[in-house]
Amino acid sequence: MSRTVPSPKKSASFYRKNAKSRAKKAAYDKAFNARPEQKKDRAEHGRARYKAVKEGTVKSNQDMVRGKNGRLRAGNRSKNRAAK
Repeated sequence: MSRTVPSPKKSASFYRKNAKSRAKKAAYDKAFNARPEQKKDRAEHGRARYKAVKEGTVKSNQDMVRGKNGRLRAGNRSKNRAAK
């Protein structure tokens, strides 16, 4: 399942062109996302986003991100995912 994006970012362009690297990244991501602490963190972000959507404090292009104080807040989705 691939999406066609008119102008993909640097990492997306790289992984499209490099099948071995894409497979290695997919294997790593699968293992990383299966970790209990990652599942817990993902669930916490999901709950916070659900609550923020109900309150109307988050836009459709935002994720819940960790602020400088460690608390969850609404933040730019693209910048958040690029920072990791």
